[in-house]
Amino acid sequence: MNIEDNKVAFTLAEVLITLGIIGVVAALTLPALIQNYKKHEASARLKKFNTTLNQVMMFSENDNGPSIDWARNGDILDEAGNLDWNANFSEQRRFFEKYFAPYMEYVDIKDGETDVDEEGTISVKSHVTVYFKDGSSMHLYNGGAFDMIFDINGNKRPNKAGYDRFNFEVSSESYARMFFPENHNFGTRRVIWDRGNFTRDAYLGYCKDNALYCARLLEMDNWEFKKDYPYKL
Repeated sequence: MNIEDNKVAFTLAEVLITLGIIGVVAALTLPALIQNYKKHEASARLKKFNTTLNQVMMFSENDNGPSIDWARNGDILDEAGNLDWNANFSEQRRFFEKYFAPYMEYVDIKDGETDVDEEGTISVKSHVTVYFKDGSSMHLYNGGAFDMIFDINGNKRPNKAGYDRFNFEVSSESYARMFFPENHNFGTRRVIWDRGNFTRDAYLGYCKDNALYCARLLEMDNWEFKKDYPYKL
């Protein structure tokens, strides 16, 4: 008997069936792998930003005193009583450059921009934005509090709260007392909408109703995106 008579080979049909099965398995598992990767990357960037911001606040307070005393004009209005966006943009940049920029590494900062429609109505196109070397960015907002909206993927979409944008803030004591309980650590770095000693389930509900609460939920979860996190990255 010729030894080659005992060789086993796959038919073309068997090869095609096998490749088809592999394709189906890949199609089923690849989206989950991509989703897990996005969550891991987002979590890592949020942890890094949170740590960096805490360090920046510590260094700045050592040089400039408690953040509750940092001088800032919020919600600057024009003569007609409307928000003066150019003045607010200037204040966003001034406040950042005085209290944050000396202690933070970034690659660029761009001024805010406005749009004017045919009726002369002014709308905000972008706030002052700080760009980091890993592709993330931070949008500044000057109001009752100084908001720092961290975008984990910079200018890439969707640019929505709870998805790729997460809010941090610094408040004066007088402003913070309108919203926060007594004996709160006013003025220091705090995730926005921390309404007190509420449970995780409560913040999960708030996050579902208003994505601005999601940063507080993630902070409670050590910046990890749990299975019940309501928004898909």
